[in-house]
Amino acid sequence: MATYIMLHRHTQKGIENIKRSPIRLHAARKALKALGAELKQFYVVAGQYDIVTIIEAPDDETIAKFALDVASKGNVTTETLPAFTEDEYREIIAGIVEGLRRALREKDLDLEISEEELLEGEGPLRIILRKTLKAGSSAEAGRAQIDGMREKFKGAIDGREWG
Repeated sequence: MATYIMLHRHTQKGIENIKRSPIRLHAARKALKALGAELKQFYVVAGQYDIVTIIEAPDDETIAKFALDVASKGNVTTETLPAFTEDEYREIIAGIVEGLRRALREKDLDLEISEEELLEGEGPLRIILRKTLKAGSSAEAGRAQIDGMREKFKGAIDGREWG
């Protein structure tokens, strides 16, 4: 099951009927159960939001149905955030690293680049240049190599900043 964090703000109607809030919470639990989801945590908070809930649901469609149902009642507005555990986060990052390595192989660049190098924030193009530029290269030769690398990597991974 996927985890979602929902941020709720009371509307004027919700504040006017705040004493019914525990009843609405119970109804929300039942609605989630009927959708095959579960309210895992409920917090009343101070600040920008009034309530934070943590929900497990089978998919985005299920959480969207729930969010729309809650919002349609007019007592709260919601903002829904998909949430990932640390293990899921590490899998996502590993996928990015593997994608970069695959792009390097596809572009015939057989360079040993560690995961740390790819994740430290230095752009992939800069790592490649650092590893391929010869010591003592002139600035002009370096710029030419940069331009060549940019052209070689154009479109290698859509939406990825290579600079």
